[in-house]
Amino acid sequence: MEIKIKENIENAIKRHRLLSEKLLKETTELVTDPSIVTRLLKRHSPEMAAKVLQDEINGMVLQANDLDKLNNAEVKKNISEAKLAAMPETVRAFTKPADYQQQISNALAFLSLEGDRLTDQAAFAILKPFFNDWEQMHLFERAVLQQMHLENEYMTRSAFPTALGAVLNKADTYTALFGEAEMLAEQLFIRKKEHGSTCTIGEFPVYGGCGLDSYDEVAAEERIVELAGLIETLGSDKAFVYDSADFKYGRLYQARHQIGTVSPADSDAGFVWL
Repeated sequence: MEIKIKENIENAIKRHRLLSEKLLKETTELVTDPSIVTRLLKRHSPEMAAKVLQDEINGMVLQANDLDKLNNAEVKKNISEAKLAAMPETVRAFTKPADYQQQISNALAFLSLEGDRLTDQAAFAILKPFFNDWEQMHLFERAVLQQMHLENEYMTRSAFPTALGAVLNKADTYTALFGEAEMLAEQLFIRKKEHGSTCTIGEFPVYGGCGLDSYDEVAAEERIVELAGLIETLGSDKAFVYDSADFKYGRLYQARHQIGTVSPADSDAGFVWL
């Protein structure tokens, strides 16, 4: 399975930046070139001249917004398609058998029988039939954490690397990568274009110099390209997986909140962008 989205997203960002540079140059010129105002004042009062000029600038911004909405839609489409392709076929095709709740009850009973002597090998044998149900594996993780009196997910996955760590690190990597990518894509290119230059015709201001991306917008564009590169690896035999330590420092909780798999009461104080 090959996943290719990085180049498409990079191209969308290039189109956006070329569009923004053109808009910035043209709308700055409209409010800084005295000859433009002089020409308008030959035909209009100061108030009407300001309105005509502002309407022209606003029309250019609206046109740029329409094109950026297309760029945004292109990025979202690539992420959505990659999200479907990157999910393991066995996970996507998993269906719960009729006796699934009984299987879960049996597994919990077997775990309980092991008590605090539960080993990774024994837990692996008990939980292996559930590896394609990521949601249920998170619930088993909580049960093991409580049974073994472990402090957190990091400690649990470190103690049970084959029974829990391998499966859940992969599952949460998928959730975290796409959760963050979808969050960034939501406003990519389509935030309000603020003005950076102003002129006054009589007492009437005209706002131009529109199109310059903020620091946050540039950072989001760079980060989503980085995420796209990581997402592409999910289709290879060298798939990127967050280390268990990332759970210890809270780096994945933010993305899990986005799809409602963590209680709002949990703290994200340690979250950092990777």
